[in-house]
Amino acid sequence: MNISLTRASLLFGLTAAATISQVLPASAFTGYTDRAAWEAAIGSFETEVFDGNSINQTMIDFGDFTITGEDNDLQGGFVKVDATPAGRESVKFTFDNPIQGFFADWGTLLGNERVGPQVDIVGDFDGTGMLQTINLWSQLPATGRQRSGPFGLIGDAMFSEFEVIRNTGNSPDNLSVDDFSYGPQAVPEPMSILGLLTLGAVAAGSTLKKKAMA
Repeated sequence: MNISLTRASLLFGLTAAATISQVLPASAFTGYTDRAAWEAAIGSFETEVFDGNSINQTMIDFGDFTITGEDNDLQGGFVKVDATPAGRESVKFTFDNPIQGFFADWGTLLGNERVGPQVDIVGDFDGTGMLQTINLWSQLPATGRQRSGPFGLIGDAMFSEFEVIRNTGNSPDNLSVDDFSYGPQAVPEPMSILGLLTLGAVAAGSTLKKKAMA
C-alpha cells in the first residue's frame, strides 16, 4: 500500500519508546498476514475505511472505537499523529466493547533509512494482564525505505485496547493503517426473564406500599 492522498487511510508519526523485544508467534494470540484467512477465522467483523472524516484533535471517535494520540490531524481520510523529534510516543486504539481480533493494511515510511525496525503493536491479548508485543516492522515486506502490507491477529481472550508504539530511536517515524477490520464485539448480557420478573415484582411491591401508606 502506498501512502497517498488519493487513498483513505490513517497516517501516524511516531517517536521513540522503550525498546521491547519481538514476540511472534505467541500462545496469547494468532497472527495473520492474509485477510481472507483472518476473516474466515474471526467470523463476524466490522471494517473502518476512514473515508469522509475531517477532524483535528487528540482523540478521534469512530463510533465503535477511538484513536488517541498526542496531536491527531484527520483530514481527507488521513489521520496524522505528530510527535516530538525524540521521546516516547504511541497511538492507542480503544474499543467501546471488547473485541477478539483486528486486521488492517499497514504501511511505514521512514524519514531516515537508518532507523530500522521501530514499530510495535502492544496489548493484553490473552486476558492475563501481561502485555504481548508484536514487532509490526518485521511482518511487513520492504521495498527500499517503504514497508507495507496486511497484518492482524486473533487473541486468546477478548481485549478492549492496544497500542502502536515507536520503540527506539530519536527521529520521527511514520505509520499508516487502512481498511481496519475488528470484531466480533462483545455485547452486554441481556437481562434474564427472571431478572425482569424480579424487577417487576419489586416495582409492584413499591407501588402497593405507597398506596397503603396513602
